[in-house]
Amino acid sequence: MTILDLTKVVSSFAMSSLLSLFLTPVMILIAKKYSIVDKPNHRKMHKENTPLLGGLAIYAAFVITIALFSYHGMKLVKIAVILGATLIEILALIDDVKNISAKLRFGAMVLLAAAIYLTFYFSYFQWNILHESLLISIALGAVVIFWVTAIINAINFTDGIDGLSSYFSLIALFGFSIILSIQGRYEFGLIVSIAAIGGVIGFIPYNRHKALIFMGDAGSMLLGFIIGILSLVSTTKAESVLYVIVPIYLLFVPLMDLITSVIRRLIFRKPIFAADKYHFHHLLSEKIDDSLIVVVILAAIQVSFAFFGVMIYVYSLYIIGLTVLAVTVIVLLILLCARYTKIKKSLTENNSLQ
Repeated sequence: MTILDLTKVVSSFAMSSLLSLFLTPVMILIAKKYSIVDKPNHRKMHKENTPLLGGLAIYAAFVITIALFSYHGMKLVKIAVILGATLIEILALIDDVKNISAKLRFGAMVLLAAAIYLTFYFSYFQWNILHESLLISIALGAVVIFWVTAIINAINFTDGIDGLSSYFSLIALFGFSIILSIQGRYEFGLIVSIAAIGGVIGFIPYNRHKALIFMGDAGSMLLGFIIGILSLVSTTKAESVLYVIVPIYLLFVPLMDLITSVIRRLIFRKPIFAADKYHFHHLLSEKIDDSLIVVVILAAIQVSFAFFGVMIYVYSLYIIGLTVLAVTVIVLLILLCARYTKIKKSLTENNSLQ
């Protein structure tokens, strides 16, 4: 890394974090004035109306920073990222204010992920086999769309307790920043990651327990989108196809929460998009009556997985990483499925008594 590269990275972080730090209080005032608030209910863990729009501050800080500091030679990709971030921000803001249907929101995510894949296909992916085989191109497109959509939803699902989504996002972003630095991606990928980190860090002081503002879908979906982009960028210089397990480690807890949510709703015979109160933070809160401790525990677990993920990349421990990942996932799924079956039985018995 040259002095110029280091200066751009530091400047990107400073601008993004300061913009977010000063814009977030403005968003609090606007949200209160126009009653754009998250109201408590039986499923949510906060007790008072809490302003939304925190995600808008993160978005503004992120977009302004990458527009100014990322490499202009990556013009098409830069435009795609900014435009994609803007589109998902608009979608998420509408959802925060009007509560659009989950199916419509999911469909919009799929279309956006498809557009991102096409942009990367024509301007970023350099694999010869990809451009020589239509079948491989379509198959990879399906995987990319599924992956990006999954990450957006995974981060969004964790936004149910003060600060949790922010910390999960930060952990993943720091992990990708280390990997992108090792890969020498100073001109674009690292700037995108640092800009997002700055946006979240500037927002966190207002989102800690007890939160003055929530990021809302406008924040969690945006961060999921950015992290999805970074996972694609980092993959283009990976030395092994097994590198795909590294992003999974960097997002292990949110992804497992997403996967088990789908399984849980199938067990409960509920619609996949139906909200419930059995996410990891809900289950842990049943045992620990302090949301701050719940966030610290879940964040610490994710830090451990992210650290191992980075070590897997640095030392090429892909086989070991794949083995540990497979065993961990299988054990967790068995334990959680048993837990969900027990919950379903309890709910069925309660309903029969009523």
